[in-house]
Amino acid sequence: MLNLEEARRAEWQRRPEELPVKAALSPSLFSLGAASDESGFRRIGGPNTMRELNPAMQRRMQDICYYLAVCTPFGEGIIRVMVDYVVGEGVQLVAEHPDLQEYLDALASDPVNNFAENLPRIWKEWLIFGEQCLPIVENPVDGFVRLGNVDPVDIEAVEFGTLITPGRLKPISLPVSVKLVDLPGMQGARLRIAQTASVLVQTKTYDGDCFYFAMNQAKSATRPVSELFSLADWVDVFDQTVFDFLDKVHFLNSFVWDYTLKGADDAKVDAYVKYLRKNPPKQGGFQVHNDQVEMQTLTPDFKGSDMGEVVKMAKAYGPGSKSLPPWFFGDPMDANRAANEVMEGPSGKMLTNKQQILKRAIKAMGDYAIERAIAHGTLSPGIPRAWKVQAPDISVKDMGKVSTTLQTAANALAAMEDRGWIRPETAARASHLVLGQMGVEVDSKKEFSEAQKEKKLRDASEINALAEQDKLAEKLRN
Repeated sequence: MLNLEEARRAEWQRRPEELPVKAALSPSLFSLGAASDESGFRRIGGPNTMRELNPAMQRRMQDICYYLAVCTPFGEGIIRVMVDYVVGEGVQLVAEHPDLQEYLDALASDPVNNFAENLPRIWKEWLIFGEQCLPIVENPVDGFVRLGNVDPVDIEAVEFGTLITPGRLKPISLPVSVKLVDLPGMQGARLRIAQTASVLVQTKTYDGDCFYFAMNQAKSATRPVSELFSLADWVDVFDQTVFDFLDKVHFLNSFVWDYTLKGADDAKVDAYVKYLRKNPPKQGGFQVHNDQVEMQTLTPDFKGSDMGEVVKMAKAYGPGSKSLPPWFFGDPMDANRAANEVMEGPSGKMLTNKQQILKRAIKAMGDYAIERAIAHGTLSPGIPRAWKVQAPDISVKDMGKVSTTLQTAANALAAMEDRGWIRPETAARASHLVLGQMGVEVDSKKEFSEAQKEKKLRDASEINALAEQDKLAEKLRN
């Protein structure tokens, strides 16, 4: 890390009139890089860290994991399952305000952004490489944001900065830029990572050249690893073993002729071999010999049942380490278990966690685009910014069972409310929790308030239908 006292003194010498104001408004951000040609830069983990791969191994890890995800059925299947379940049905950006909804629709359907096609690709490569760098191209007139792509192999380093903390607290580190590899005759670009308004307290605006997202990395590491990294050797050995076995399966349909010459010496054996080469056995042919010659066919036995057990073990160990059941990969073991039971266990939790990671990344990109649109006057500064990312439900729910649960819970909650055991708000909140199990997201407090207003209007309308209230005063006078 940079020496904070020296950094403060240098800052005072350069801009003494600005520092008190800046220090009061926001913490100082110092660039700190992994592999940089500028003085004062170094890896955040330092050369002595054991929390990340060295640059050469990082590149090799990327190449190997990409090969496994593209060229091996086992590796490709693990990645495909995580992509299909997380973004299979697509992702929707939903806002409460119609103007904001229209802007988000334009952002997602833009021919360059094209979330419908690009998000599954981004997520797939994020799983394979462990990181994604998306350059930001902003329209200088209306602030509309378009996203590009940087191949992780072109990333030389992720540079970190430190937030100066008061007293003797250890400085807080965060990624501030992505350094790209140098090209022939050209120094690699340094892309500033878009920071949130909570970090940039001074300006309270979003700014940056790219988005950078990473997972599967230690807090003290600058670069992550692939989702397949821990399984790389296992997937490779499994693929080679199955291929080698299947490559020899055609020998199971082959046979050889075995001749036994009783009492023959080497000369007689050689002579008989020459005879057979000139007159090999033919289909429908025959051989005539005396009792000194025995002839039989031999077929190789590769113990295929043993190989089947090996394949089952590999599928149980490999996908099992990723909380994926073997029947996801064509193994009938435990296939009679209902899919919803599997998704309520480790598989569902793992995939839900992955989906939340992607949703947070999409939310960050959407918030940035909204802020830039507001800064350029495309959207009103006072527009409600409430919006959310809707992704496909991971679990396969038994709707009949959930409906029965909802009906039973509603009856029980109504009885408890009538007896004065719980308040109406509590009964509503409990029923909304059951609705959440059906995939219906409800803001319980807001939903209850609006529902009570509608109920009062509905009750008044029903009473008015029985006896029109505007004529009640006249009838009372008569």
